[in-house]
Amino acid sequence: MREPYPSETQDRFMVRLPDGMRDKIKAAAEAANRTMNGEIVARLEASFREDFGVPDFVTPDLVKQVKVLGEELETVRAQVRVLEIRTGGQE
Repeated sequence: MREPYPSETQDRFMVRLPDGMRDKIKAAAEAANRTMNGEIVARLEASFREDFGVPDFVTPDLVKQVKVLGEELETVRAQVRVLEIRTGGQE
C-alpha cells in the first residue's frame, strides 16, 4: 500500500462562503499564482501576523532584504569611520 500524500494527512475544514466570495478568492489566487487553498491559507496566516503587530506586507523576502540592507549600512559606516580617521575628521 502506498504512503499517503502529505495533503491527505493534513487537517481539513469545511466552510460556507457568502455569495460571490468564491469568485473573489479564485481571482485573488490566480493573481497571486496560487491555488484557492493556498490563497485562503496565506490570507489566514496574514491575519494572524496582524494580531501580533506584524503588517501583512512584511514577507520573508522583505525581512531578508532589510537584513541585507542593514549589513550594507554597517559596511558603509565602517568605511566612513576609516575615512574620518585618515582625514582627521575633516570634511
